[in-house]
Amino acid sequence: MSPRYVGLEIRIECEQCWQSLPINGPVRGSIRCAFCGETVALADHVVGPMKHALKWYDEVRRDVEERSVSLKQDAYYRFMYVKQEPRCVDCAQPLPVSDVEPGTDGEILCSCGAACRTAPPPDWVTAEVPSASQLFCCEPEAVASTPPPACSCPKCGGPLALDTEIRRIHRCSYCQTRIFIPEDVWTKLHPTPKLRRWFVRFD
Repeated sequence: MSPRYVGLEIRIECEQCWQSLPINGPVRGSIRCAFCGETVALADHVVGPMKHALKWYDEVRRDVEERSVSLKQDAYYRFMYVKQEPRCVDCAQPLPVSDVEPGTDGEILCSCGAACRTAPPPDWVTAEVPSASQLFCCEPEAVASTPPPACSCPKCGGPLALDTEIRRIHRCSYCQTRIFIPEDVWTKLHPTPKLRRWFVRFD
């Protein structure tokens, strides 16, 4: 049987601020909202769309986007799936994936010069979806952190201890004033996430 390819776009809503958060790869457990800092629990937000796309693969037309919603009590999310070979994240042209062996961890170079990531699915994915053999254009599970920006308390001038774990409303450790972290500082700690299409190969 020839490999089957599916493109996925998955979103979950933050229960605190109702912002739409993208899931751009094999993420499990929880994610932090880039808008308010709330921790958002994940359930089958990755394997659920994979199973759905695989189940209906023969029923949908190539390159036609299909949209769906999971209404489970512990896993409300929206997703799109499409029967489509992997495309470049920059120019959307088809990538040369036919020679990529399952288990390859590296990059595919597009004709436009962009490097698109490919990697095997993590074990927790293949345990639920055994036919998933390779991922394309997904973000890694862990992203390298950047040094936190400098910021001072507007009341006492004391330096604020900032990291990616703080909430949007932060308490100064010197004067105990509650501070709303300014937008420019917050976006440096939590860059606005962008939805991207990533792909799964099923063998």
